[in-house]
Amino acid sequence: MLKILLLIGVIAASYYGYRAYGRWEAAKARDEEEKRLREQARPPAPPTPPPHAAADMGGEDMVACPGCGTYRPVGASTPCETPNCPTARV
Repeated sequence: MLKILLLIGVIAASYYGYRAYGRWEAAKARDEEEKRLREQARPPAPPTPPPHAAADMGGEDMVACPGCGTYRPVGASTPCETPNCPTARV
C-alpha cells in the first residue's frame, strides 16, 4: 500500500512540476516579446555629433558685407565681388 501511495505522489509531483515549468516558460516568452515590442516602438536616438564638430570640418568665420549683405570670410584680402555692391572697388 505504501508503494502505491509513493508512486501516486511521485506522479502527482511530476505532473504539477511540469505544469509549473510550462507556465514559467510561457511567462518568460511573453516578457521577452513585450520587451522586443517596446524596443521596436521606441524611435532610435539621433546620432550625437562629436564635440567641436564644426572645428573638425574646417569651417571658417564669416562676416556680412556692409554694402550688400553677402557673407565673406573674415579678413578677406579681396574686395566684395558681388555685382552692384556699393562697397566694391572699381
